[in-house]
Amino acid sequence: MSTTAVARGDDPETFTELVWGALHGLATLTEGHRLRPGAHRARLDLLIDIAVAST
Repeated sequence: MSTTAVARGDDPETFTELVWGALHGLATLTEGHRLRPGAHRARLDLLIDIAVAST
């Protein structure tokens, strides 16, 4: 399956795994103070924008 197909929503399971993985990574790195605290909202907004644009 191509990346474009996943982005178009042809493979919702892979898309779901990717989004949940990204959220988990952000949560883990934020909790460990590994990311800039002032950019938290911007990271979430960007992830949401990418996810919505891909569906």
